[in-house]
Amino acid sequence: MTYSNDTFVTPEGGAWVFKIGFLVTTAIHFGLAIYTKTWFECWYIIGGILEAVGYFCINTDEGGQSLEIYLAPIFMAATVYMCFGRVISSLEANKLALISGRKLTALFVIGDILCFFTQCAGIVLQYDFNNLETIGKIIAIISFTLQLVLFTFFLANAIVVHRRLILTQHPRTLNAKIQWPTYFKANYVVIFLFFVRIIFRVIEYAQGLGYIFFHTIFIYCFDATPLFAASLVLIAVYPPLAIVRKEPEPEELTASSEEPDTESKVA
Repeated sequence: MTYSNDTFVTPEGGAWVFKIGFLVTTAIHFGLAIYTKTWFECWYIIGGILEAVGYFCINTDEGGQSLEIYLAPIFMAATVYMCFGRVISSLEANKLALISGRKLTALFVIGDILCFFTQCAGIVLQYDFNNLETIGKIIAIISFTLQLVLFTFFLANAIVVHRRLILTQHPRTLNAKIQWPTYFKANYVVIFLFFVRIIFRVIEYAQGLGYIFFHTIFIYCFDATPLFAASLVLIAVYPPLAIVRKEPEPEELTASSEEPDTESKVA
């Protein structure tokens, strides 16, 4: 198919691969969330559903890009941030971080909300209002740049915490099914994959409605593939399993063991 400025060049079957892929990985994430009772994972599940819907729209809209594909990673990233905060809090490593777990989560969630609304505004202005195309492009680039800054700071914080855990020889624990060294390694892979996607989108928007935008093969390679790979990594090393579960206090154990004896004496 020859290239033209008003026609999308879409490889046949590409959208189906990622539509099915995201449906399967999202279903697995849903099952793991129920198994671990980690309901904050619902944001990642919403992101996975949006990805699947977005690639379904590519099939039905003659290859045009879908708003869902732009917004889905924001929900996925929110879950990555939230889980990191919970993991370092459960390790009692807040004092080792640049920002404590709760404040870190709040900062990134607020940043994600800003990215969500600015991306919505930028995309709508660029594609629905011809006279505001330039303004929409600038807003979208700012939004993706903000996302890049957030992930850079997130990476810096993760490296600092990881390094200090190693230096302090923080013990491993039997109360987590995934040990913190494994979690941090998987986290770095996920961050790198998100970086690839964000940098691609910045380049795409900087070019405007050009070659990259109208050739969806670039979306499959530099947007869909990194996010799908991140979903697989987060299944193989499911972050909520790295959260340390607290053991009951000795007093609670003593009290619970004494209760049956008290009841038998009364009887």
